[in-house]
Amino acid sequence: SAYNILLSRYSGQEDIIVGSPIAGRPHADLQGIVGMLVNTLAMRNYPKGEKTFKEFLQDVKGNALNAYENQEYQFDKLIEELDIKRGLSRNVLFDTMFVLQNLDIKELEIDNLKFKQYEFENKISKFDLTLSATEIGEEIIFNMEYCTKLYKKETIERLIGHFLNILKKVAENPKIKLSEIEMLSEEEKRKILVDFNDTKAEYPKDKTIYELFEEQVEKTPNNIAVVYEDKKLTYRE
Repeated sequence: SAYNILLSRYSGQEDIIVGSPIAGRPHADLQGIVGMLVNTLAMRNYPKGEKTFKEFLQDVKGNALNAYENQEYQFDKLIEELDIKRGLSRNVLFDTMFVLQNLDIKELEIDNLKFKQYEFENKISKFDLTLSATEIGEEIIFNMEYCTKLYKKETIERLIGHFLNILKKVAENPKIKLSEIEMLSEEEKRKILVDFNDTKAEYPKDKTIYELFEEQVEKTPNNIAVVYEDKKLTYRE
């Protein structure tokens, strides 16, 4: 739910689709079978500003449970039914994933042997953004995989900070409206409200506004002076 809110804030949209893998083993007799049964679910949610977080949380929960009940419906079949035009430059239907790793993996123990995890990294991001959450004991460890052609490391670090701020706000007040959730840090708010607005500058007190404008026209006649929608005017115009 918090991830949907984050994506909604960044995109300015209230219709968000996030992909999520599912184990594909809904029956007990499938649990011990060796094989790749994973399917991808397309989770569509509507984080509208007037909803409270508690209401939205229930929406996402219901949506997720419905998706799990239909997890055997293959993703490729869904794309065919929707008749979506495919492109080589992007993924079909969604560009961001959420992965929850909640498998109960027990540590291996064999007499006189020690085991340690082999760490490896994927060098290619499969989606624009993939947020993974892993349950370890009483904690949830998050990992963000991202496309480096689209995002700088600093951008993702700022995005993660905003995600954490959203989590804190909704934990403090589950009844808060989505539109009222503040994801900016105090430092960012100060930068936007104070630093960026520090535009005080000296100017000639003995000249009128139009005289100052005429001087600018002489200096940069072909520079863009005004932009409105798709219309632009130079200083000379």
